Amino acid sequence: RIANLQRENILTGFYAMPVVPKIGFRMYKLLLKSHSLNKEKEEELIAWLEKYPTTVWIGSCDGAWNIVMTLSAKDFNEIAQTLKDVYAKFGKYLSKKEILTIASVRMFNEKYLYPKGQFVYEQKFSMFEKIADFDSKDKTIMMMLAKNSRASTTEIAKKIDMTPEAAAKRLKNLIKNGFFAGFKPRINFTKLGYEYFHVF
Repeated sequence: RIANLQRENILTGFYAMPVVPKIGFRMYKLLLKSHSLNKEKEEELIAWLEKYPTTVWIGSCDGAWNIVMTLSAKDFNEIAQTLKDVYAKFGKYLSKKEILTIASVRMFNEKYLYPKGQFVYEQKFSMFEKIADFDSKDKTIMMMLAKNSRASTTEIAKKIDMTPEAAAKRLKNLIKNGFFAGFKPRINFTKLGYEYFHVF
């Protein structure tokens, strides 16, 4: 059934949600208002932003803002550099910006999939949590699962040059020590007849 949903492009992937403050990062929202931006230039801008190191998520939209982004950075200096680079390359097409610092994150079950929008669970963390102990192999595991949370233990083990058993133990410890807020599928809302909104 999962394979069928993937073939029909209803499920487009699976990802882990790292608790970013535990690895020394903070999260921000960047809102951009564009002007005199044709479709070709908009696609160029979004493609450039997608590849920028601090970008976690990006969406083009209608309303007061044209582009909404989630950014992750070690400090605000990295966000300032992000803005500097964006405006250096595309500033003439941007008329307004706003940066929001995320203080805490609360995530819920996909309520639209449940009868009457039923609340089932909540996952939350604060951006002020202390940095936890981890090493480069732990970081590689987190990066792999953030991209594909269905990566096998064998794949992880090969990437970090350890046995599958040792890799499985590391993953178990990361989960136990709260490095992940959860694991979720990427759902194509439009395939289910829904639209996606951000409210600011």
